[in-house]
Amino acid sequence: MVLTQSEPRRVLLLPSERGFTVPEWEPEDGVWIQLQARVTNNFASQALGLPVTLLEAQIGSLVKSNGRRVKVYFLEGHDPAWQQPEDSLWVGLPDLAGTNLAVPEMQPLLEKWLTGPAKAKPGQPPAPGWIFHGWFDEVEAWVRQKLEAQGIHLTERPEQLKCWSISCLLRFPTDQGNYFFKATPQVFQKEPVFTAFLAEQYPDLVPQLAALDADRGWLLMPDFQAKDIREINDITLWERAVRRYARFQVDSVGMSGILLEKGCRDRRLERLSAQFEAVAYDTPRLVPNPEAGLTREEIRQVTDLIPVIRNQVAELAAFGLPDTIIHGDLNSNNIALTTSGEIIYYDWTDLSISHPFFDLDALLEWGAPFEDEIPGWQRRIRDAYLGEWTEFLPMPELVRAFELSARLAIMVQALNYHWIVTRIEESGRWEFGNDVPYYIKRLLEFQPGTFQD
Repeated sequence: MVLTQSEPRRVLLLPSERGFTVPEWEPEDGVWIQLQARVTNNFASQALGLPVTLLEAQIGSLVKSNGRRVKVYFLEGHDPAWQQPEDSLWVGLPDLAGTNLAVPEMQPLLEKWLTGPAKAKPGQPPAPGWIFHGWFDEVEAWVRQKLEAQGIHLTERPEQLKCWSISCLLRFPTDQGNYFFKATPQVFQKEPVFTAFLAEQYPDLVPQLAALDADRGWLLMPDFQAKDIREINDITLWERAVRRYARFQVDSVGMSGILLEKGCRDRRLERLSAQFEAVAYDTPRLVPNPEAGLTREEIRQVTDLIPVIRNQVAELAAFGLPDTIIHGDLNSNNIALTTSGEIIYYDWTDLSISHPFFDLDALLEWGAPFEDEIPGWQRRIRDAYLGEWTEFLPMPELVRAFELSARLAIMVQALNYHWIVTRIEESGRWEFGNDVPYYIKRLLEFQPGTFQD
């Protein structure tokens, strides 16, 4: 972890027997990368004796003996009166080459940060605001102004909960409970607008916003006091959640055109084949590195799938089910049960218009707390969901359509991650580099009839 300064750019290095170093920590296994900000900040605050926030993380070339790759977390301090540790050094780019580093492999990462964010190339997105010094203070001032206008006052310093290339999440304690702030990069800048629109149309399904800034991709919402269903070992609750979600999709069929006009991603069936073909021939995204990339044979198999996908899209379209809203990441972390017993759906980052059945892939793939106790739980969830579509087709036909959609749903996930990794700022793409090949491999390994009775 590296404490930083701006104007001029400098990094703090601490003395050790082997040379200058920085505080080191080993994250727990299974901690999602976007959640590491909270634990990183806590550890760094204790190690350095001042409150900090994470600006960005960069991955290094050094692989440790446990197989993990070294990452460097660049931090901003938030105490002007703080005194640096004895014998520590603030080092700028001109001095770095002559500094004895305990871990020489850190030098290129430090050099990259000290050089400053690369200027965005033509047609490429800018770096997200949260990687810059002063952004955190700017956000705090904005949140304070928005809440005080509603008679709400901050009671403590905000806490950074998540930070990665596609979002930054902060918790603001107030005299009327917690408020949560989310910022998105340019690629997801419309999320606050989509969320506000859906919350207005479906206030019992989508969390309400306290404020938004559409130009900066900022949203602020009160704590909706809910528990994610991934923590609730009750299949009947999950069944209720998918039935409620299916009814929402049915009711919102007529809103597809409005959302497309607002800039929603277009994943309608007639567009999917061409979108998949573009991904299938984007070899650099299919082989981001030797560990996660596809083999030559797998790449050949992907291109062989193009006519297969085209035929399956046509077969699915023949059922005549309407395109509608799909969440895009409807996993059990984005569905929650409120203290009043309502089910809500949040984090509409990946909202698009597409075939409705594609939305169940994430929920069924991630598993459930009761999966070892209830054989066939996936079929139960499927049937609860499909039951809300019987006004369009009889249940046997819906089951056939769902089975046909299962492989295409995996393909849509690959399309979504390809869309992300080609549109976020270049220095953050390593966080998503392995996702496209992961879903392509799932696509190649897919076996039909997964949920048949």
